[in-house]
Amino acid sequence: MSPAQSDGEVAAGIRSAPMASFSVTVGFQPVAPQYLGNAPGSVAGFLQLNLPVPKLDFLGSAQPATVPVFLTIPGDSAFVAGASIYVQ
Repeated sequence: MSPAQSDGEVAAGIRSAPMASFSVTVGFQPVAPQYLGNAPGSVAGFLQLNLPVPKLDFLGSAQPATVPVFLTIPGDSAFVAGASIYVQ
């Protein structure tokens, strides 16, 4: 994170962002996050990710549906975190 924060420090008014490159997909489509950084009022290391939900043509009329979201941080040991969102 840049700027660095101490463990347990409250992130009040401090805008830290990851130093590593990363990519995000929603429904297997790449998206550009609107914000990735510390969550205001939380402790250091707790991140907030705001991202747009793209038009998901592959769903067709199968809505509502659960759509996968992946955050990938490449490197020697790539990190992939997955979650799902519910869209309708």
